[in-house]
Amino acid sequence: KLTKREEQITELLAWGASKKEIPDLLPTKPGRKPIAIRTVENTVRNIYEKLGIQKVNELAAWYFCTRFKISFDLSPLHRKMFAVGLLAL
Repeated sequence: KLTKREEQITELLAWGASKKEIPDLLPTKPGRKPIAIRTVENTVRNIYEKLGIQKVNELAAWYFCTRFKISFDLSPLHRKMFAVGLLAL
């Protein structure tokens, strides 16, 4: 289970934002500074650990599969083809 902040960062990464862009894209309360890039990097590391993945491509595939309720039980070939299709979008 991801925290609200982890979900926000996951969504931004899945849609193609870089780690450096994320602090400016996240909502902040009035009068507060954006989070630091180091915080984003640590949060991404925690996300990868929780999900058991290693690359942003895998994160994007996980995000879109869970968001659109696509089964993870697909054969490896179908999974790769689907991941490439999602990344092409």
